[in-house]
Amino acid sequence: MAKDSLTNAQIAELLRSVAAAYEVKSGNRFKVVAYENAATSVEHATSELKDLWEEEKLDTVPGLGKSMQAHLGELFKTGKVKYFETLFKGLPKGMFEILGVPGIGPKKAYKLSRELKIESVADLEKAAKKGKIAGLEGFGSKSEEVTLRSIDEFKRQTGRMTLPVAFPIAKDVVGWLKKSKDVERAEPLGSLRRMVSTVGDIDIAVASKNPHA
Repeated sequence: MAKDSLTNAQIAELLRSVAAAYEVKSGNRFKVVAYENAATSVEHATSELKDLWEEEKLDTVPGLGKSMQAHLGELFKTGKVKYFETLFKGLPKGMFEILGVPGIGPKKAYKLSRELKIESVADLEKAAKKGKIAGLEGFGSKSEEVTLRSIDEFKRQTGRMTLPVAFPIAKDVVGWLKKSKDVERAEPLGSLRRMVSTVGDIDIAVASKNPHA
């Protein structure tokens, strides 16, 4: 996670991933609830957390205790948190990509991604359409039907584009920007920069010595 482009939405997503990791690994409900509540507080914060950190005002955000503030400080300084990376170790990355689908909690996401090698919502949809989910213990054909409906709902709710759609668009825009003599550098940000499976917005940062032009 690039430390220079951390948004509250990205931080909330990270905290929810930590909660999910706790649920799968230890079932520690105190930790799960603490991180979920912190994620909700971050989403509702009226100021960017990085700005609050720079002003030493992270303690004004409800749900951010001393240890969590320390973790966020490390995140803003280095772009990662060693404790979180240790917690995520051994968990499939695809698990976190499908957590946003309604009805798929951490344990289901873990099982689906581990046993079916699912790395994205698109992979999940393909597996469901091929009947692979119905064959998993604890799922069945009914779960497969529900999963497909949930994926449709997820797509409608998020209004997100898949990476293969968003990436060429961003590439074209960046290419067009770079044709200007006033543009020194242009790069995509956010989920597109992190190359996640779905993209909500195409955000592009431009460096220039003549920004008005």
